[in-house]
Amino acid sequence: MSAAVGNKGEQAKAPFMTSHEALSEDSLKYIRENHLAQLMEMLLRSILKEKPENPVQHIHEMTGQPFPPQLVLAGPPASGKGTQAHHICAYYKKKTGKKPVHVSSGDLLREEVGKGTHLGKIAGDYMAKGDLVPDSLIIGMVRNRLSQDDAVLNGWLLDGFPRTRAQAEELDAAGFSPRLFIALETPEDILIERVEGRRTDPATGNIYHLKYNPPPADDAALMERLQQREDDSREVLVPRLKRYHEMLDGLVDFYAPVMVRINANRTESEITHDITDYLSQNAVA
Repeated sequence: MSAAVGNKGEQAKAPFMTSHEALSEDSLKYIRENHLAQLMEMLLRSILKEKPENPVQHIHEMTGQPFPPQLVLAGPPASGKGTQAHHICAYYKKKTGKKPVHVSSGDLLREEVGKGTHLGKIAGDYMAKGDLVPDSLIIGMVRNRLSQDDAVLNGWLLDGFPRTRAQAEELDAAGFSPRLFIALETPEDILIERVEGRRTDPATGNIYHLKYNPPPADDAALMERLQQREDDSREVLVPRLKRYHEMLDGLVDFYAPVMVRINANRTESEITHDITDYLSQNAVA
């Protein structure tokens, strides 16, 4: 968050923190590690939005129950991001009784275009011409979705968005700041192995992997009809990985205080355990 700038170019201080000079290094470290700036901003935003007659009572009510989760999940292609998004939402449903809204910008864009909403129609015009949909439109769609009651009350999980620092800054300016940015990490050679070994049964939609989840070899009909997607290849994946890492590099500094890196070169259950354990230990609820 950028602090307000006062007269004569001096940086304005928040009324509850008049000087940083009196703080010890331990105090500053504590503030950073526990994301107190984000917490204070969340409280302030809520007060300014609701404008309660008794702000102190409003804070008591807010802090008497867990804050709805506000998360971003990032990961390269074939890292298991969609699977882990499902597990994260299930974790909160079991823990709090409320399931966060899972928002994928790609799915949201297709939904808006399909419904013929105002933003969807504008985006559809760009897509029909083969042009990229501007960030401002995507941000508008995301902002509208996160402002709906289910996302406000239950929290949200952004899947693979924002992709660039500019998008992150626009999202932040719109008032949506994740409390945690989860980055899945997997070596490139493992990701290539995952996509090259993936096979789909067009009759059932079931997905197999020749090494990790092999189809039954005694089912001759199944083995005959298995298909490999055209984009499940090294030639398609490597450029996508390059773009992903360039994207992540642009987000690291922006989200550094709330970022956690997860080793995704393990079993699905091990990855899920590490993520949910972190959420529990750090009270990201």
